[in-house]
Amino acid sequence: MSTPLTPYQVLGGLTVLYVSWSLLKLLRNFWMPKGLRNLPGPPARSLLTGSYNDIYDKNGGWEFHRQLEENYGSVIKIQGLLGATSLYVYDPLALHHILVKEQQFYEESQDIMQITRMLFGPGLTNTVGERHRFQRKLLTPSFSTAHLREMVNIFYEVSHRLHASFQELGKDDQEVDVVVWMSRLALELIGQSGLGTSFDTLTTDAQPHPFGVAAKVVFPLCSSIPPLRRAFMPLIGKFENWPRLGRFLVDLIPVKSIVELKSVVDTMSKTAEEILAAKKAAIAAGDVALKDQVGQGKDVLSALHTTSSALSRILYLLATHKDVQEKLRQEIRDARKENGGLDPEHDALVALPYLDAVCRETLRLYAPVTKVDRVTIADTVLPLGTPIKGIDSKDIHSLPVPKGTHIIVSILGSNRNSDLWGPDVLEWKPERWLKPLPETLIKARVPGIYSHLMTFISGGHSCM
Repeated sequence: MSTPLTPYQVLGGLTVLYVSWSLLKLLRNFWMPKGLRNLPGPPARSLLTGSYNDIYDKNGGWEFHRQLEENYGSVIKIQGLLGATSLYVYDPLALHHILVKEQQFYEESQDIMQITRMLFGPGLTNTVGERHRFQRKLLTPSFSTAHLREMVNIFYEVSHRLHASFQELGKDDQEVDVVVWMSRLALELIGQSGLGTSFDTLTTDAQPHPFGVAAKVVFPLCSSIPPLRRAFMPLIGKFENWPRLGRFLVDLIPVKSIVELKSVVDTMSKTAEEILAAKKAAIAAGDVALKDQVGQGKDVLSALHTTSSALSRILYLLATHKDVQEKLRQEIRDARKENGGLDPEHDALVALPYLDAVCRETLRLYAPVTKVDRVTIADTVLPLGTPIKGIDSKDIHSLPVPKGTHIIVSILGSNRNSDLWGPDVLEWKPERWLKPLPETLIKARVPGIYSHLMTFISGGHSCM
């Protein structure tokens, strides 16, 4: 009778298979297609990880992105893991091709989707095909103008609670960590409007909800895992149909960042299960009103990350641009006065031009998500709106892209493209939205779904 394999022997066998696969991939990667060899790009800092440590820096890697955009064209060759060649893209025509016109050939990375399914389960951000369309259709009503009109009073009520706490803290001249409070505010806003639950009283003596704390650190924790170890995660993710086996294998990895990530995921999962159980119990008890809320829960993690980051950034910018702050305050004061001293209604609020300009300019210059990833599933040709100079000094008008090429869609690069926005592109200037936008930007037809910006991308996986 043969002796059963120990858990560590199983993990060791998987590691050997993974290393063998990586070596084969390394050999394949050295056979770079001729069309990609001629592209300009930065030298790789490492044979194993290429430039990925810079691209996927946990702090956003904004300085590295800025250097790419200043020193190279709108399509750049990037050395990735194990010698693989990736494309860094923000040419408008190429983006339209990738995200809209030929999106069926440019899918989200299976590795990344497997990792997110490991963390959050199969949801809107990591499914494709019919399942993705079904979930998107289910959630669409939560993002309609009619629904937002109904939610605006909730937003005001929650915000006034926070304002009262800030006033209380201000009496003692206490220093306030705005980022922490904006995370708590965003979670409560999304919890009430999207999930029909309350996470936080937002009083000075209340502790942040464990879900909010966990959700805020999950992405930095993922980024803190070294690229080669992060590349190992999709292998375990292939056991998603056997979650207990996958979790068993993860439990065998004695890495601090993995242990911390497990704890964070467990916290979020426990909270989600509690909310779902409470909703089911309320419906079973005959609360018909709750039926309309089921299925309208938003992608709370993405919404929380985006909302808290944007709010924190806006408050910082207003604090460092007092003239903008005063002008915005006056616009809101005037709107309250016109409404008899009450908070403006939804339609009046969204019609405030300077408030709108402040939001748009912040989302342009400081997009909460700086890039998204795609992988070609077939050989294709990528057209360019603006030719780029190849290493051989010849103009490149289109680019043959082989199957399996990793593409980094640069949101930051598009939103900060001086050829489109002008020489003051790196300045935060809300006033740019109060006058006609540059003709170069209009003619470029940036494919973003919002105000010529790529902040919310476009196509079937655009941000709802």
